[in-house]
Amino acid sequence: MYFFRILAENEYGIGLPVETLEPIKVSERPLYEFRVAAENAAGVGMPSVPTVYYKALDPVFKPGPPNNPKVVDTSRSTVSLTWGKPIYDGGCEVQAYIVEACNGASDEWFMCTPPTGIVNTKFTVTKLLEKHEYQFRVCAINKVGIGEHADVPGKILLEEKLEAPDLELDADMRKMINIRAASTLRLFVPVRGRPAPEVKWGKADGEIKETAQIDNTSSYASLVIENVDRFDSGKYTLTAENASGIKSVFISVRVLDSPGPPANFMVKEITKNSVTLTWEPPQLDGGSKIKQYIVEKRESTRKVYSPITTSLETIVTNLLKGEEYQFRVVAVNDKGKSDPRQLAHSVVAKDLVIEPAVRPKVSSYSVQVGYDLKIEVPIAGHPKPIVTWTKDGVALKQTTRVNVTDSAHNTTLTIKDSTRDDAGMYSINVTNALESVGSTSMASASHWSLSLLLPRIHMVSK
Repeated sequence: MYFFRILAENEYGIGLPVETLEPIKVSERPLYEFRVAAENAAGVGMPSVPTVYYKALDPVFKPGPPNNPKVVDTSRSTVSLTWGKPIYDGGCEVQAYIVEACNGASDEWFMCTPPTGIVNTKFTVTKLLEKHEYQFRVCAINKVGIGEHADVPGKILLEEKLEAPDLELDADMRKMINIRAASTLRLFVPVRGRPAPEVKWGKADGEIKETAQIDNTSSYASLVIENVDRFDSGKYTLTAENASGIKSVFISVRVLDSPGPPANFMVKEITKNSVTLTWEPPQLDGGSKIKQYIVEKRESTRKVYSPITTSLETIVTNLLKGEEYQFRVVAVNDKGKSDPRQLAHSVVAKDLVIEPAVRPKVSSYSVQVGYDLKIEVPIAGHPKPIVTWTKDGVALKQTTRVNVTDSAHNTTLTIKDSTRDDAGMYSINVTNALESVGSTSMASASHWSLSLLLPRIHMVSK
């Protein structure tokens, strides 16, 4: 809609304009009417009655053939096609496309799309016959009509396409996935394969939570675990299998959480005023390095634990003799403290007394004169027993050739270049000597014989 105005002009200038009272509608493309007049030597005659008004427009035609139609996928009963827009649209917009097919057995073309066509430049033809050959063609439609068709090259034989399974992990999934505790873990993996593979999720070092949401289709597999905790850490496996093969991938997940409790917490040694405690790292470290351990103690008469150390192994001292104690250990990482691991039984602060014992493996030994002999005898006892060797009732005299060495759990007699004088009855005495007043010593002894074999002498006659 437009307003117009007109101005008069003479030799003195331009006058004031006069504007139309109402806006006037003007067509973007002008309308025309036509009339005809005859002309001869005398001049032009009266024109005919004018025609109706015509709008000046470019001429339009049917569209050209679609561009580059081709097959992108097949199965035993379907064919998927794609194509491009026609290079020439006929002078007006392409409105739709029609796909037609021809079964090689009948040579008759039939329409695969609705009669009005489809808007997209791709289409999947379904309900085709397996082991049959088909030809396809596509044509475009505009307001003038159906244009020239474009043939899909070649004949398509319908049969099941075999393709080994394939699982596509993106770059992030190939690395360790770190996720905070109480968050939601989402794993999504595209799946390919013909026929559609059977897909299964698993966990290498345990079971997947029953609350996990698993959604497996022919094109993807997804696993969602809400409110994850440290027990959800580990390697998740995804396996796809069909008649063409099998494919497995691993996805490593680490949940950043407080660690699990230390393992194998036990008493190594007890005395009247100290206890030595040992433990092993927790099975689950919470996804970060264990920084320290906290050992806590509680007297049997108290209800509150008090921390006493932060080392990996500790000796708890300054205990009261005869007092009963309970101990527990806690692991600590960047995310917090673990649940405490408590000793199975309370501990009484007192010297541990184990009766001494000697456990020889055999009761007699034989060795050939001139050869070396080494006798190792296990011993036991707490406090560590005093070991005394005798030979034929007399304290064994040690030399550079005859030597005795003791360790925490063994006593060893070594005789080098044995002689006939080394034969005899050997004894070991082990004694616990307790230092406390009124205590008694406990002893144990063991005896065995040693015989020497003379070397053989061969007589040679002259």
